[in-house]
Amino acid sequence: QYERYLPTLQLKKQQLQLEILRQALLLEEKRNNESLKIRAAQAWAGLLALTIAMLIGVAVGRARPFRASADVLLKIPPPISNHAFPSGHTSVAFAIALAFAYGNGWIGLVALVMASLVALGRVAAGVHYPTDILGGVIVGAISFWIVRVIHRALRKRDLRSDHSPHI
Repeated sequence: QYERYLPTLQLKKQQLQLEILRQALLLEEKRNNESLKIRAAQAWAGLLALTIAMLIGVAVGRARPFRASADVLLKIPPPISNHAFPSGHTSVAFAIALAFAYGNGWIGLVALVMASLVALGRVAAGVHYPTDILGGVIVGAISFWIVRVIHRALRKRDLRSDHSPHI
């Protein structure tokens, strides 16, 4: 019954991904403000996590629990993707939560709790196995780490260029 909505949902998902990228680029232009740097890191980490999770999902091709077993009841509309591993929702949620945690410990703690609830909800809904969630947490953490490394390198480059003599 939900299949007729899948093309529209896929288009909306792609539009959301493009909007996340656009927002990241806009925030990156305003890197002098620390809160904007954190928001840019959140957007970039989330986008990178989603991209990595999608690529791994296609490569691994693990069927979702509700498709693999008639005993698993699907409690939400069927996901657009047929791939379970790793959980894309969990990857993005943890990448963004870690970026929050880097910027503010208390907000980060709340974000990590919320990311955990997203992860548990995906298992409860019948669309992921616990190992899909673990994979999503790892992808999210690696994505945030990659973004931090790149931002640190850019900051060092900017500081060097600020101290170089202007001709």
